[in-house]
Amino acid sequence: MEKLVRQAARAIVTNIACLKEKLNVLVICGLHNKTLAEHITLESYAMKAYPYLWVFDEKIFLKNVKILCEDEIAILPEYLRSLLENSNVIIWLSQFDDLEKFPLGVRKAMISFWDTVEEAIKAKPRLYVNLLSAKCMEYMSINYEQYLKSFIKAVNVNYSKIRRFGNALASKLNEKSKFMFMTRKALI
Repeated sequence: MEKLVRQAARAIVTNIACLKEKLNVLVICGLHNKTLAEHITLESYAMKAYPYLWVFDEKIFLKNVKILCEDEIAILPEYLRSLLENSNVIIWLSQFDDLEKFPLGVRKAMISFWDTVEEAIKAKPRLYVNLLSAKCMEYMSINYEQYLKSFIKAVNVNYSKIRRFGNALASKLNEKSKFMFMTRKALI
């Protein structure tokens, strides 16, 4: 499985995110998808980019939920804002395992924090990778290993072939001056 995850990370870095040398790459993830994020970070290094891995550990928040100040959770500190501003590309894997565990006020504060992160990077190239947790898959009665294999298979496709097909289709469509759309009524 580790080899497949590494292959998926390579495909994400080279074929989907299309990283180039010397780019500052921020990889954001939760603990549940840290393995893939680590491989994405290593593949970014292999591309001679400069990655930084930001792992969000919601367990810390869960352990300390009674002493956390919701107003402080929602604030994006300047050092993190600087990290976001100095990143050229963001690869954002899902960061939550189970947000419903948190009391409503803390949950709202965490969502507000991540909304602020989203706002700070809205002008930056970013790739969202929604790799759900094993716990989430279990809750939906989906076999996690099967899900992970399907995810990896979906990422490890022949992007050159897809690009060629898409370009050929676009070329054929560009040759047509008029498109005819038929409704069901027109067929009767």
